[in-house]
Amino acid sequence: MKFDYDFVIIGAGAAGVIAALSALRAGKSVALIDSQAEPARKLLITGGGRCNFTNANVSADKYVSQNPHFCKSALARLPVADVLDFCRRNTLSYTLERDGKYFASSAKAVRDLLFSLAAGAGAKFLFGRKVSDIAVSCGGFSLTTQGETLTAARLLIATGGLSVSSTGASDFAFRAAQKFGLTVAPLSPALTPMLFDEKDAAFFGGLSGVSCDVSLSFAKKKLSGALLFTHTGISGPSVLQASLFRAPQDVMRIDFAPSVDVFDFLKQSRSAHPKRLPASVLTDILPKRLAEAFTRNAAVSLPVGDLSDKVFRAFDDKIKRYAFVPRAQAGYDKAEVTKGGVDTSALSSQTMECRAISGLYFAGECVDVTGMLGGYNLHWAFASGRAAGLAAAQK
Repeated sequence: MKFDYDFVIIGAGAAGVIAALSALRAGKSVALIDSQAEPARKLLITGGGRCNFTNANVSADKYVSQNPHFCKSALARLPVADVLDFCRRNTLSYTLERDGKYFASSAKAVRDLLFSLAAGAGAKFLFGRKVSDIAVSCGGFSLTTQGETLTAARLLIATGGLSVSSTGASDFAFRAAQKFGLTVAPLSPALTPMLFDEKDAAFFGGLSGVSCDVSLSFAKKKLSGALLFTHTGISGPSVLQASLFRAPQDVMRIDFAPSVDVFDFLKQSRSAHPKRLPASVLTDILPKRLAEAFTRNAAVSLPVGDLSDKVFRAFDDKIKRYAFVPRAQAGYDKAEVTKGGVDTSALSSQTMECRAISGLYFAGECVDVTGMLGGYNLHWAFASGRAAGLAAAQK
């Protein structure tokens, strides 16, 4: 049968465009379909608009999945060095920053470059068009989009997850997977803030905007980084990372002074500055408003010279091991990614192709592979999209 296209890709985000480029370079005819008239809007907001597009520390242990080994093949076939070389060859400037994060000159520059390369290689853009039906047909696939039927020899679904609905996020990939008989691993918002319960709201009330470096521990996990208080809870890199790994029942212990022995510090302060008040002393190791919150909630008003070791141990316990159980994690609109997705047991780890349906691929955020904060998810989009595109090009 003569198909309209060799390869149709639903979803013109990072995974979809990279897949298109891989197939186009092999001489395949490719159509990119997206429900948004201006696709890749989520790409535009990554890294605060600067696009944290990869990380020097990319490895399988930076990802969460029901099968932690699944991502290894695609990641191995797209080393970070290859991504940086792609940037250099296309004169896209970038910088290496803290924790191995690579940032582009701007997210818009990345998106515009990808679209320009795809258009120049002959991709057909069908933007602002929703796909209402997909079916296996005559050894390939038929798609209905706004009353028109298109046929393709191979099909990639890379429409992302549910996070940040304002960018056009949808459950399309998950509905499509289920239509074809694939299992979808449980979905949840990830890399998202955590919300106060009544107790913590009372304890930390009025601290919105305060930030400090902390250490977080729960279950067998330990994370460190900045924590930011908001009007409704806690956020910041350390908290977002924790949301990816933490189970709802886990008690999270927060160490607000990870490099300080608070008990010893207070004893030394008692000897050196006996007339200073606890809130004043604690500002030497904590932000002022946070120090005041710990003092206020301890109901201590005497100078440190008049306080006992027992009081100091109570401060040490609260500051070093604060027990935090969020009322909930913030939802998809605040989440950077969707955890879970198309079950990897149904896909080839080398090609992203569905094992039961030849020519059907899934890539990017819609697959049950979720990376940590720091450029890992965009790298997965590139790696999985490239794996699918190369596989489609070889058929």
